[in-house]
Amino acid sequence: MNNIFLNKLYLENYKLFIKETLTFEDGLNIFDGPNGYGKTSVFDAIEFVITGTIKRITENKAINGSLKYNHIFLANDSRKDTIIKSEFYIKDAFNDSHKIVIAKKIPGVRTTVSSVDRNPKKLAEITETYLLPSFETEELRDDYIIPRDQLASKQIEWFGSTSQSMYTMLYYVQQEDRLEFFRATEKERVGSIDVLFQINAEKIKLREITQAQKKLKNTIIKGLEEKINTLSANISEGVSLSTLNKPEYFRLLSRDFPWDLETLRFRNESDFQEILKVISGIKAFRQEIESYEIDLKNRKGVDFLSLAEEVQQNRLLSFLFYSTIGEKLGDYIERQKNLNFLNKQYELSVNEKYVEIDYQQLSKVLDVETDIAQIQVLIESYTYNQSNTKTTQQTLQSVLQIRKQLLNKSTELLGDNPSGICQYCGFDWKDSKILSEQIAATTKNLEKLADGSIQQCIKIIEQLKEIFVSKLKQAIENKQRAYLSDNLFNEFLRLHNPKFMQQSVDMSYILSLFNIESTFVFSSDPQNNTNAIAQLQNMIKSSIKLLPPEYESNKTRFGYDAILDTYFDSLEKAKEMSLEMIDKKIDFIRYSFQASQQELYKQLEALKEKKDTLKNIIEKDLNEYSTKWKQSISKYQAQILSKIEIPFYIYSARILQSYQGGQGILMSQSSGTEGEVDSIRFTSPGHEHDILYTMSSGQLSGVLLSFSLALHKIFKGDGLDVMFIDDPVQCMDDLNIVSFVELLRSEFAKSQLLISTHEKGFANYISYKYKKQNLPYKRINLKEL
Repeated sequence: MNNIFLNKLYLENYKLFIKETLTFEDGLNIFDGPNGYGKTSVFDAIEFVITGTIKRITENKAINGSLKYNHIFLANDSRKDTIIKSEFYIKDAFNDSHKIVIAKKIPGVRTTVSSVDRNPKKLAEITETYLLPSFETEELRDDYIIPRDQLASKQIEWFGSTSQSMYTMLYYVQQEDRLEFFRATEKERVGSIDVLFQINAEKIKLREITQAQKKLKNTIIKGLEEKINTLSANISEGVSLSTLNKPEYFRLLSRDFPWDLETLRFRNESDFQEILKVISGIKAFRQEIESYEIDLKNRKGVDFLSLAEEVQQNRLLSFLFYSTIGEKLGDYIERQKNLNFLNKQYELSVNEKYVEIDYQQLSKVLDVETDIAQIQVLIESYTYNQSNTKTTQQTLQSVLQIRKQLLNKSTELLGDNPSGICQYCGFDWKDSKILSEQIAATTKNLEKLADGSIQQCIKIIEQLKEIFVSKLKQAIENKQRAYLSDNLFNEFLRLHNPKFMQQSVDMSYILSLFNIESTFVFSSDPQNNTNAIAQLQNMIKSSIKLLPPEYESNKTRFGYDAILDTYFDSLEKAKEMSLEMIDKKIDFIRYSFQASQQELYKQLEALKEKKDTLKNIIEKDLNEYSTKWKQSISKYQAQILSKIEIPFYIYSARILQSYQGGQGILMSQSSGTEGEVDSIRFTSPGHEHDILYTMSSGQLSGVLLSFSLALHKIFKGDGLDVMFIDDPVQCMDDLNIVSFVELLRSEFAKSQLLISTHEKGFANYISYKYKKQNLPYKRINLKEL
């Protein structure tokens, strides 16, 4: 068995210590001095070396681990490295010994920028650990560094496993945490014991087993039962489970629908019935498709007869009109186009705009030969001369043309002017001969003012006028008269427009639906048209057929219009589908549903089997496993408590000699419903109440010391044989202090003890008692360092 003791401790730039080396005895080491001189800091440094952390710092919930800091909290001067160096010696079973030297270095702050790395909870992450060849080694070289991922295993190797997992319970009694265990509830004490003796993992495992049982029962099995119920609800009664003969698959419709696929999916019978309803509607529609055709015709007729009387008459009038025109429609449209053209050209001549007339097209329409080449030359010459004429000359030319047009118009309207009144200015010359001479003279004077280009333009216009008058004017008038001599064409000019013609097309369609062949023609006599329209209305009314009530009922029930729009491209396509094809499709759907029901039944049986298997596992295997696990935990808990119970009773009796006549404190435990230890109670003999509320704080301190010493004595294991006690006697009376010292001197004489106190009398007394018995001791006054 190995025993490990602390020999030396070197502190550099650590809290209050600039550079200090502390040496320790194998037995008692007493730190005394006032509060604030570093007693707890020394304990923190030793804990940091042994465990790699300082739990009162890193586990402090009041410290926010995400905050940034400017300084390292352990450093006296944050700019310098902080170094903690310790020397331990190890004695084996043969009393041979060797030393190990461990150092911790926290680098100094090289920058003033705050960082989360300087947060107290990041201490282990910024610290380097070194294994040194000797305590005198000053240079902390990189090859001495212990990698962080190996540090935990190295600490167990050096100091033993209990030093890492149970340091604060077995080795370190802290002043501020001394009453925490006793102040916990009786159930919480069990949790501390479980962690202390490493059965917390087993209890967690037991909870996992219990949770697995609950999960299997409440989640998985319940989920299976829900699936079973769902499947059972989806399986129809009376479904045949015998072998089915699969009908041949074929596609019924050209459009894509899920129920027309080869592989069908049914969640339940409701899906099947919904598909059957669709197919039944299609079948009913196909059976009554002839009635549906009649219904469509009827609706067209009813819609027409529902229109206002004036609208009906206008539509039938359009039908009469265009049916009478018949094949002449194209000719009439061409005539209308030509007549509009002739009217426009004639209007240009009236306005003396002979240059703008389309002579080539006009000759073609009139079928009159003209010298188009000559006319083209004249027009091009006119354009050329016109472009060379200045603005003033152009204006003069326009005046001459206007005067000539006005004179022509006056002559056409008034003939000769015997009164001698001027057509231009209204002056009365009293004699028409004098007026003519004056107009001719004025014209001659204006022409003298015009240059050659204008004269040429005037001459060309006269030539074009001559051509038009001599060859085209009369032909236009004859053609116009010929067109307008046709009374039906005159009606065409009055009535024809795209909307009126479309009404005729629509009306013709309605009449054709009812096979109405009209012998009526459009008449110039309105009464004749009114009589014909009335007879056509009566023929439409008499053509509407009465359909059976069953058809009307089925049409509403299945929605025949929607069926046609949804499933067919046209009524003709619907007629191509036979009733036999529909019946075969129904057979295929029935087969698919039966097959899906069989598949659901197989799934149901598999789920039932799975549920029964899992229930058997819960009720037998897991129950048996958890029972044995609970029994093992309970047995182990009882063994642990029984090992502590006697030394704890003895130690507490020795420290609390003035309490209950020297009797110790009893530990009683109660079991839960599962048999494991449920709670721990500390009582004095003959009392049932817990000492937490029956003892003073000083007495509770003595009980805690007794409990801590008992734990250390029984469970410290192989490795670290040091106990650190921070200010143990601050609340204890003198008699209990004397008893505590005697207990240490007799029971822990071979253990290394590091005890701090600010009580000088206690330091003197315990030093005297150890000296008197020739036990190794050392007194260190931190104030005098």
